[in-house]
Amino acid sequence: MTEAEEERALALGALVAQHRRAKSWSQARLAARTGLSKDKISRIERGEYRRPPSDEIIRRLAVALDIDPKLLLRAAGRRLDGQTWEDTVLDELEAARDEHATIRRRQDEQSEILVGQAQALTHLEQTILKQLRTVTKELKQLTSDSSKAKPKNRN
Repeated sequence: MTEAEEERALALGALVAQHRRAKSWSQARLAARTGLSKDKISRIERGEYRRPPSDEIIRRLAVALDIDPKLLLRAAGRRLDGQTWEDTVLDELEAARDEHATIRRRQDEQSEILVGQAQALTHLEQTILKQLRTVTKELKQLTSDSSKAKPKNRN
């Protein structure tokens, strides 16, 4: 049993024992009300079992002790749908990984778009610079031609 499983076993056992004692019942009386053996009740309360009690056994204990089965299921590390908390965490982790992968793909796509836009702007800038050089040459040529064509003042 892992450390987490041992902790849950002890928590479940303590909770069962607490509610049994609150009713002033013996383990034998709880066993009779649940259809379990006194030895099984004792092992559950001590957290000493090879396999955690099934959901059915936990439900029988809850009914006999007149408590919400969710309380015992949570202490045992399970939910009503039979899934363990570890399974829930793993499912959430997988969902987070999927979301991270989706975000990463979107970032990559946006990066590609930005690179394309930057390349387009660079090309546009080069085109504008060429046109500016051409216009500058033409203006110099026009200025040069107009200064040659002007008659000089003779005084």
